[in-house]
Amino acid sequence: MRSQLRLLAVILPLVVITRYVLFEDAAEFQRFYAALRTYVVPVIGATAVVLGAIMIATVTKKVNFGPQERVIKACLWRSSAVLAAAFAHAFAVVKLAGAP
Repeated sequence: MRSQLRLLAVILPLVVITRYVLFEDAAEFQRFYAALRTYVVPVIGATAVVLGAIMIATVTKKVNFGPQERVIKACLWRSSAVLAAAFAHAFAVVKLAGAP
């Protein structure tokens, strides 16, 4: 329960800051939310599947990618980079669509 409250304590201010600082009006924020569903949610799903498969293969020692800690760290960094790129793409789509 505490971890969910901490997550909410981080996410809620982030959403409020995003809404009022990065986007000019509520319609633009709603377009961003739609872009998140269109572009970011599929990336999250694909990333979770790939990470799950790599983690299971590493933990069960079916495939030797190297030390488990190194594999996990590399996967987390790469998945973070992919998700950051997906968010940046969604942001760019919304901002460029609103440009004249």
